[in-house]
Amino acid sequence: MRIPLSLLYFLAVFVLFVVQQVPGLRLVLFLLLVPYWSIFFLNAGFLTLFIEVIIRRIHYCWMFPALLWFGGYYSWVFYEEGLIAEFSAATSAKNVGKTIRFDPNEQSLVFARGYGAIRYVQRYDLEEAFEFNGVGGENRYRVIRVTDRAICDKFRRDKIAVAAGVHVMTDIQDRSSENNGEQLCIISMDEPPSKRQIRTYLTSFEDVLENIPVIKTTTTVKTVDGKEVILSGASVARLSKFPLPVVGCIPTDKYIEDWNCSVSFIRTNHGPAIKENDWEYILATSLGLQAVSVRKHKLYNQQDIERLIAETIESATQAELQILDSILSDPLVKVGNDPFLILPYRKDLMDERQRKIVTTIDYLADLNDKGKKNKLLLDSLLERGKFIEREKDKRRSAINYH
Repeated sequence: MRIPLSLLYFLAVFVLFVVQQVPGLRLVLFLLLVPYWSIFFLNAGFLTLFIEVIIRRIHYCWMFPALLWFGGYYSWVFYEEGLIAEFSAATSAKNVGKTIRFDPNEQSLVFARGYGAIRYVQRYDLEEAFEFNGVGGENRYRVIRVTDRAICDKFRRDKIAVAAGVHVMTDIQDRSSENNGEQLCIISMDEPPSKRQIRTYLTSFEDVLENIPVIKTTTTVKTVDGKEVILSGASVARLSKFPLPVVGCIPTDKYIEDWNCSVSFIRTNHGPAIKENDWEYILATSLGLQAVSVRKHKLYNQQDIERLIAETIESATQAELQILDSILSDPLVKVGNDPFLILPYRKDLMDERQRKIVTTIDYLADLNDKGKKNKLLLDSLLERGKFIEREKDKRRSAINYH
């Protein structure tokens, strides 16, 4: 009986696996993606077994290993899908009837941990949402708003607005209509909510369902009146639709010191088993939010947002002036790192304090190391201001020339 030529593919996989056991070669082979070569070799080996049987080069019995390979793989996929379906149904059942009243006219939706507000203002009927960051003892709110693209175009390159923390984040695109996608955009700035808050917290942890990697999520929604709703979600890493076997050694830590040498199958990235288990969909459903197209999306009032941006810039400017004036009145006062982002662009405010800044720099220079930090801050402030003015003069000259 003839020996299948296809066995050469399996021999190659075996040899490569053995070679990867040599510590000195392991890293080099991994960088060459050798563990993933088995995806081609094994599948090619079993497929060519079929071909050799069909052309009657080898006995039909050689077809059974190939049938076992593909049949066994898809049987296991079918088995896992059954487990995932049961798990998904149990997870969805935990959220039945769990709703919380949310009125955007009376309440502010605040994403306190785990979520990104931008996802919700992009996809749902929200004109604004807030993010809260309480890390490092500094409680900060940032608002994300949907507005007309004309506002974003106005402030996209406004360096003072950017320095004040006003950021044009992205345009909202509508795949079904190119024109509508150009009308809306998202803008963000530091601003606390003025309405009653509804806060959301997202936590997650890794688990396994038999041998299926699972990420379980818990969403906690809290209102100021003490009401709390806990929602459950989950995502799973499914086996791929086609067998993707990895035979070899893969590092298990970021320092590439520990290795796992085994046979495994590549799985898809974690995704919700069913839509009802997606943490984004679960929260939106609980709050009664509706997905909307760009054409029907709510917009924050253009005049109001311009007013709020102006207030944000003025507030940030006054905060920087307060720091500068504190240094000028007490040259050794402690301030933060690089607190001057707006003032280099405000020649009018700098000119009012120019003489006092220079005097303070001279005073600090005589104190050696004691006032070194504040001297560097003031030197940098003056230099950046001069650089910005030079750039403005260049642009004006270029415009006048043309």
